[in-house]
Amino acid sequence: MRDLQRAWLARARESQVISGADEFLLSIETSHTSVGPWLHVRLGPAFDISGLGLDWYQPEFVASDLARQACMAVFTDEDEYWIFTSRTDPETGHTPTPTDDHV
Repeated sequence: MRDLQRAWLARARESQVISGADEFLLSIETSHTSVGPWLHVRLGPAFDISGLGLDWYQPEFVASDLARQACMAVFTDEDEYWIFTSRTDPETGHTPTPTDDHV
């Protein structure tokens, strides 16, 4: 889970999902088919991804910047974690194919 946290935080900051004020939107999977409501989140100094109440074996969630132009999703496949990132062009509305990282 620590590797996932480091990778997620780095990618979230790089893709500007996390604002300069350390804020973002978060939705945690509530079933195997959907995500739950969006929560406005601010990172604290001791942020720990495991504190989201996620199962260590299936930590699946979606995060977005406050304007909902950048989005990240974390999925699991057996014992591997995948982070997908996508950004919508604010002028054209075009969203290219998400990029992915294997953790």
